[in-house]
Amino acid sequence: MRSEAERQRSFRAWPHTCRTVSPAELARSGFYYLGPGDRVQCFSCGGVLRSWEPGDRPDTEHRKFFPSCPFLQVRRGPPGGTDSVDGQILGQLSGEEPDRTWEPVCPQMAGEGDRLGSFSTWPRYANGDPQQLAGAGFFYTGHRDHVKCFHCDGGLRNWEQGDDPWTEHAKWFPMCDFLLQVKGEAFIRSVQESFFSSPETSPESVGSYEGSPVSSPGSPPVCPFLSTSVAQGALQMGFKRNRVSSLMINRFILTGSCYGSVSELVTDLIQAEEIHGTESVSVPRAPTQRERPEPPKEPAPPLSTEEQLRQLKEERMCKVCMDNDVSMVFVPCGHLVVCTECAPNLRHCPICRAAIRGSVRAFMS
Repeated sequence: MRSEAERQRSFRAWPHTCRTVSPAELARSGFYYLGPGDRVQCFSCGGVLRSWEPGDRPDTEHRKFFPSCPFLQVRRGPPGGTDSVDGQILGQLSGEEPDRTWEPVCPQMAGEGDRLGSFSTWPRYANGDPQQLAGAGFFYTGHRDHVKCFHCDGGLRNWEQGDDPWTEHAKWFPMCDFLLQVKGEAFIRSVQESFFSSPETSPESVGSYEGSPVSSPGSPPVCPFLSTSVAQGALQMGFKRNRVSSLMINRFILTGSCYGSVSELVTDLIQAEEIHGTESVSVPRAPTQRERPEPPKEPAPPLSTEEQLRQLKEERMCKVCMDNDVSMVFVPCGHLVVCTECAPNLRHCPICRAAIRGSVRAFMS
């Protein structure tokens, strides 16, 4: 996370309801998205901030709570000094606004003509005008009606009659730098507010990273992370399955690793409870006269290192081919369960069965 571009990418999972502070400004101030809620962490000093309020400035809060941060010390250096921490703040050392250096993922498709040329094999049955799609930054992947943005690598599919490419781009990938440069922040904010203001498309109902995956009533949760010993420990303590699942998915997407201990997961669960203002722990019901309380179960023995590595490898394995590592996050449900090769062949998420509207490449550390 030493690069501002990498920190900006981490905010792809930034909750759409957190509008009190700009992710771009947070990344510029050394922070990357940690979660849950609006928690961010400095890549240099490791300081964590949350509960952002209107009017808060990331730079000011950073200096207030972590004045000895090496990143801040470098930014206080004399103009023209050598930046050994982050090459993207050289402009700030001289009092100038730094140039944005978030390079496109597919530079070979940076030209609109090149993107339009990729639609030469666009299916006749597919909805969506190639000219409009190319203008909005998308190129054709060659599979069904799947398109990708050349800059943010965000993928969309299953286009319907009347869909506007720019609107869909802003709806699902609001952090795309190309989108921001062409359409502006006001357009993105307008799309986000109109999309997430209705009950049918609120963050909770579409299964955002901070929400809970939607499943059929009475159906058992099938999130692969819930089978780990850490998740089971939190569930046995009474935390809700949907909150445990969403936190573990969010952690894996952002860091490529799972929680190392039950206490670490419980800490985030409690913080998420404070942020969302909802109860995460269920109170057990007292047994009636006809019920006999079950004897307490003996704690499971600790897993060996080999078993933990085996479980971790199994969790990161594509659930379709069982060969490659998972690397594609489905939109809008947010599940990370398949690789880049298997994702184009699916129309519904294998975890929650929600229709797949798009996909985002996740880079594991």
